[in-house]
Amino acid sequence: MEQNNFKVVYRIKNIICLSGMLLVLEGIVLMCALCMWEQMRPSGKIFTFIFYPGIMLYFMITRFLSYVKVEGRLIKVRTKFGRKYQFSCREIDKVACFSDYQAKGGPAHDLRMEVSLNGKRVDTYVFSSMKGFSTMAGYLIEMHERGEIKEEAISKSCKKMLTRYKNLEEKK
Repeated sequence: MEQNNFKVVYRIKNIICLSGMLLVLEGIVLMCALCMWEQMRPSGKIFTFIFYPGIMLYFMITRFLSYVKVEGRLIKVRTKFGRKYQFSCREIDKVACFSDYQAKGGPAHDLRMEVSLNGKRVDTYVFSSMKGFSTMAGYLIEMHERGEIKEEAISKSCKKMLTRYKNLEEKK
Protein backbone atom coordinates (compact mmCIF):
# COMPACT_ATOMS: atom_id res chain seq x y z
CA MET A 1 0.00 0.00 0.00
CA GLU A 2 1.42 3.37 -1.04
CA GLN A 3 1.64 6.14 1.50
CA ASN A 4 -0.55 9.20 0.86
CA ASN A 5 0.99 12.44 2.10
CA PHE A 6 -0.23 15.77 0.79
CA LYS A 7 -1.62 19.10 1.92
CA VAL A 8 -4.64 21.08 0.68
CA VAL A 9 -4.18 24.85 1.11
CA TYR A 10 -5.44 28.12 -0.33
CA ARG A 11 -3.44 29.27 -3.33
CA ILE A 12 -1.14 32.25 -2.73
CA LYS A 13 -2.49 33.89 -5.91
CA ASN A 14 -6.04 33.80 -4.51
CA ILE A 15 -4.87 35.16 -1.15
CA ILE A 16 -3.04 38.03 -2.85
CA CYS A 17 -6.11 38.88 -4.98
CA LEU A 18 -8.38 38.83 -1.92
CA SER A 19 -5.92 40.95 0.05
CA GLY A 20 -5.67 43.46 -2.79
CA MET A 21 -9.44 43.78 -3.07
CA LEU A 22 -9.82 44.20 0.68
CA LEU A 23 -7.08 46.85 0.80
CA VAL A 24 -8.71 48.82 -2.02
CA LEU A 25 -12.06 48.60 -0.24
CA GLU A 26 -10.45 49.71 3.01
CA GLY A 27 -8.80 52.64 1.23
CA ILE A 28 -12.14 53.76 -0.18
CA VAL A 29 -13.80 53.58 3.24
CA LEU A 30 -10.95 55.49 4.88
CA MET A 31 -11.02 58.21 2.19
CA CYS A 32 -14.77 58.63 2.64
CA ALA A 33 -14.28 58.82 6.40
CA LEU A 34 -11.62 61.52 6.07
CA CYS A 35 -13.93 63.56 3.82
CA MET A 36 -16.68 63.43 6.45
CA TRP A 37 -14.38 63.67 9.49
CA GLU A 38 -16.13 66.69 11.03
CA GLN A 39 -19.60 65.12 10.83
CA MET A 40 -18.54 61.74 12.26
CA ARG A 41 -19.31 60.74 15.80
CA PRO A 42 -16.48 59.34 17.94
CA SER A 43 -17.90 55.83 17.64
CA GLY A 44 -17.79 56.12 13.84
CA LYS A 45 -14.18 57.24 13.98
CA ILE A 46 -13.25 54.30 16.19
CA PHE A 47 -15.04 51.86 13.88
CA THR A 48 -13.44 53.32 10.77
CA PHE A 49 -9.84 53.41 11.97
CA ILE A 50 -9.63 50.53 14.44
CA PHE A 51 -12.41 47.99 14.05
CA TYR A 52 -12.81 48.01 10.25
CA PRO A 53 -9.07 47.55 9.46
CA GLY A 54 -9.04 44.74 12.05
CA ILE A 55 -11.83 42.95 10.19
CA MET A 56 -9.95 43.29 6.90
CA LEU A 57 -6.75 41.96 8.49
CA TYR A 58 -8.70 39.01 9.93
CA PHE A 59 -10.03 38.03 6.48
CA MET A 60 -6.53 38.16 5.02
CA ILE A 61 -4.80 36.19 7.79
CA THR A 62 -7.40 33.42 8.13
CA ARG A 63 -6.68 32.19 4.60
CA PHE A 64 -3.08 31.49 5.61
CA LEU A 65 -4.13 29.57 8.71
CA SER A 66 -6.46 26.95 7.25
CA TYR A 67 -5.32 23.68 5.70
CA VAL A 68 -6.18 20.00 5.36
CA LYS A 69 -3.18 17.68 5.64
CA VAL A 70 -3.27 13.96 4.83
CA GLU A 71 -0.69 11.57 6.28
CA GLY A 72 -1.58 8.02 5.27
CA ARG A 73 -5.01 7.33 6.80
CA LEU A 74 -4.87 10.31 9.14
CA ILE A 75 -6.43 13.64 8.13
CA LYS A 76 -5.29 16.72 10.04
CA VAL A 77 -7.25 19.97 9.82
CA ARG A 78 -6.57 23.51 10.95
CA THR A 79 -9.57 25.78 10.60
CA LYS A 80 -9.40 29.44 9.66
CA PHE A 81 -9.93 30.21 13.35
CA GLY A 82 -6.74 28.27 14.18
CA ARG A 83 -8.52 25.30 15.80
CA LYS A 84 -6.79 21.98 15.07
CA TYR A 85 -8.26 18.51 14.98
CA GLN A 86 -7.50 15.20 13.32
CA PHE A 87 -9.39 12.08 12.38
CA SER A 88 -8.89 8.81 10.57
CA CYS A 89 -10.49 8.30 7.17
CA ARG A 90 -12.47 5.48 8.84
CA GLU A 91 -14.25 8.10 10.97
CA ILE A 92 -15.74 9.93 7.98
CA ASP A 93 -19.52 9.64 8.23
CA LYS A 94 -20.41 11.37 4.99
CA VAL A 95 -18.80 13.02 1.99
CA ALA A 96 -20.91 15.53 0.09
CA CYS A 97 -20.03 17.08 -3.26
CA PHE A 98 -21.30 20.41 -4.54
CA SER A 99 -20.91 22.19 -7.87
CA ASP A 100 -21.78 25.75 -8.74
CA TYR A 101 -21.13 28.06 -11.64
CA GLN A 102 -19.78 31.50 -10.87
CA ALA A 103 -20.07 34.20 -13.53
CA LYS A 104 -16.47 35.40 -13.15
CA GLY A 105 -14.65 32.29 -12.01
CA GLY A 106 -16.48 29.58 -13.94
CA PRO A 107 -17.30 26.26 -12.29
CA ALA A 108 -16.64 25.93 -8.56
CA HIS A 109 -16.62 22.60 -6.76
CA ASP A 110 -16.70 21.86 -3.04
CA LEU A 111 -16.26 18.79 -0.86
CA ARG A 112 -17.65 18.48 2.63
CA MET A 113 -16.51 15.69 4.95
CA GLU A 114 -18.70 15.11 7.99
CA VAL A 115 -17.05 13.52 11.02
CA SER A 116 -18.24 12.91 14.58
CA LEU A 117 -15.52 13.83 17.07
CA ASN A 118 -16.28 13.41 20.77
CA GLY A 119 -20.01 13.29 20.04
CA LYS A 120 -19.88 16.55 18.08
CA ARG A 121 -20.34 16.79 14.32
CA VAL A 122 -17.48 18.54 12.55
CA ASP A 123 -17.61 19.57 8.88
CA THR A 124 -14.42 19.96 6.89
CA TYR A 125 -14.63 21.83 3.59
CA VAL A 126 -12.25 21.60 0.64
CA PHE A 127 -12.77 23.99 -2.28
CA SER A 128 -11.72 23.61 -5.91
CA SER A 129 -9.85 26.90 -5.65
CA MET A 130 -7.49 25.26 -3.13
CA LYS A 131 -4.18 23.69 -4.13
CA GLY A 132 -4.49 19.90 -3.76
CA PHE A 133 -8.26 19.68 -4.36
CA SER A 134 -8.08 17.03 -7.11
CA THR A 135 -5.55 15.03 -5.07
CA MET A 136 -8.00 15.02 -2.15
CA ALA A 137 -10.82 13.82 -4.44
CA GLY A 138 -8.60 10.98 -5.69
CA TYR A 139 -7.62 10.10 -2.12
CA LEU A 140 -11.28 9.86 -1.02
CA ILE A 141 -12.13 7.59 -3.98
CA GLU A 142 -9.11 5.38 -3.30
CA MET A 143 -9.89 5.04 0.41
CA HIS A 144 -13.56 4.32 -0.33
CA GLU A 145 -12.65 1.58 -2.82
CA ARG A 146 -10.26 0.02 -0.28
CA GLY A 147 -13.01 -0.02 2.33
CA GLU A 148 -11.27 2.52 4.58
CA ILE A 149 -14.24 4.89 4.28
CA LYS A 150 -17.70 3.51 5.07
CA GLU A 151 -19.66 2.30 2.04
CA GLU A 152 -22.69 4.49 2.86
CA ALA A 153 -20.52 7.60 3.39
CA ILE A 154 -20.22 8.36 -0.33
CA SER A 155 -23.28 8.21 -2.57
CA LYS A 156 -23.10 7.06 -6.20
CA SER A 157 -23.64 10.58 -7.52
CA CYS A 158 -20.96 11.96 -5.19
CA LYS A 159 -18.56 9.23 -6.32
CA LYS A 160 -19.12 10.28 -9.95
CA MET A 161 -18.42 13.88 -9.02
CA LEU A 162 -15.29 12.88 -7.09
CA THR A 163 -14.06 11.02 -10.17
CA ARG A 164 -14.62 14.17 -12.23
CA TYR A 165 -12.85 16.27 -9.60
CA LYS A 166 -9.94 13.83 -9.52
CA ASN A 167 -9.46 14.33 -13.23
CA LEU A 168 -9.53 18.11 -13.00
CA GLU A 169 -6.18 19.61 -13.79
CA GLU A 170 -4.66 21.59 -10.98
CA LYS A 171 -4.96 25.30 -11.78
CA LYS A 172 -1.66 27.07 -11.85
